[in-house]
Amino acid sequence: MTEIKGIDISHYQNERGAIDFDKVKAAGYKFAIIKATEGSESGTAYLDESFKSNVEGANKAGLVSHAYHFFRTVSEADARAEAQWFIKALKAADVKGYVFCDVELKSLTTDEEKLTAYVNAFGDELAAAGYTRFGIYSGKYYFESRLIELKLLNSPLIWIARYNSILGRNADVWQHSSSASVPGIAGDVDVNIAYTDKVLLGKASEPSKSKVSTKPKEKKAATPDTYTVKAGDTLSEIGAKLGVNYQDIKKLNGLKSDLILPGQKLKLKKSAAKPKAPKISGSAVVPYPGHLIKKGSKGKDVERIQRALGINADGIFGKQTDAAVKAYQKRHGLIVDGIVGQETWNTLF
Repeated sequence: MTEIKGIDISHYQNERGAIDFDKVKAAGYKFAIIKATEGSESGTAYLDESFKSNVEGANKAGLVSHAYHFFRTVSEADARAEAQWFIKALKAADVKGYVFCDVELKSLTTDEEKLTAYVNAFGDELAAAGYTRFGIYSGKYYFESRLIELKLLNSPLIWIARYNSILGRNADVWQHSSSASVPGIAGDVDVNIAYTDKVLLGKASEPSKSKVSTKPKEKKAATPDTYTVKAGDTLSEIGAKLGVNYQDIKKLNGLKSDLILPGQKLKLKKSAAKPKAPKISGSAVVPYPGHLIKKGSKGKDVERIQRALGINADGIFGKQTDAAVKAYQKRHGLIVDGIVGQETWNTLF
């Protein structure tokens, strides 16, 4: 079937300005997955301040509304308590579609059997309250290494994040970017492609789920030997634009951090006498968003970093976050610059 476009949002988008859901719909987006809660009522007790209004706005514009809960559980009983907190928020809003469990926190148990059981308990509690359209969100690597897919109950819709040209596995929904531009919403937005019309509350299109999801490929121009940095450039963006691995650019130019300056000339190709390539570090559990995150940055990626560092997760990269990042970099033998580039991100996640 035709790929279905959707967004996922939280209060961060509202903080940049009112969302015009009619413009979102007119741009071809069909569904919105909206953040509701985190933790349990006796624990974190976090309710996204824009949850209800975002659901109302999406519904009014004709987008199918879904909701998600950020999972923090430490036991099966805690998972059920988290589900009850989520249910309380759902009852106050008119969510039309699926309810997702966002499973991505690094500090969750590394025992696959236990974490799978916790997710199942969360889904059971939702089903008992009448919320039978259940889904699970996670990064590709996290989902494949921390959960046992064959033991997941409640027939979950699988929503996978991977910011690449290919997802590389079966999924119902693919979050393929965290920095898209969407008409009607100010700033970066998470965007998704669904391969089943379940997201539109229709019948499942199972043949679509069996396909390995791929974005259309664009023709690439020949890679130049060098590149002169322009204002606003980042290494990852330069690499993506010119078809050169981000880590290779760093190694070719002897860069010890992700910091580059306007006017700086970067080598993009190795000399004829090729040195032995160093081993590149493994993939992050949560996909690297593709841009530097530093003092002054705001949003979901900053909140993820703050959670991983164990500090107040307000989504604003200020003095406290800067100090925590530098301390973390020092402890882990990284370049201490307070900037979260790909190397620091991969170590965190």
